[in-house]
Amino acid sequence: QAPTTAPFIKSKKVDGRTLTIQLCQDQAHRGKPAGVIGATIFTAIGETAPQSADGWTFLTTTGKTTVEIPFGPSETGTTVWTTAFWINSAKLSGPGATPISANLAAGVTVPGQEASESPLEEAA
Repeated sequence: QAPTTAPFIKSKKVDGRTLTIQLCQDQAHRGKPAGVIGATIFTAIGETAPQSADGWTFLTTTGKTTVEIPFGPSETGTTVWTTAFWINSAKLSGPGATPISANLAAGVTVPGQEASESPLEEAA
C-alpha cells in the first residue's frame, strides 16, 4: 500500500543560493512515517508554484529527511519552490506535499569554493 500522508516541508536555512529543507511527518513530528523509506523531491523557479506536474523539476530521491538544495548562480533574486512525496520499499508514492517557497538573493559561484578545484589543494 502506498504512503497515505504527504510530507510536511520546513525551510531550515537559506545560505546564499542553497536552501536547506527538512521533511517531517507533520508540523509536530520529525522523521519519516512508518513504512516510508524516503522521499522524492522536486523544485521549481518562479513567482508562483507550478499548477501542474510539468512545471516541476526532479531533484532527487533520498532516504534523508534534511536536504541541501543548491541553486545555480543568478544576477537577480529568485523565488524557488520545493515539493516532495514519500515513497515506500515497494516504490509506491504518496500524495504530494504542499509546496513551500524561499527567496534567494542574487549571487554567483565563487571560483575555488570547492576543495577539488582549489589551487591550494593542488599545490599541497
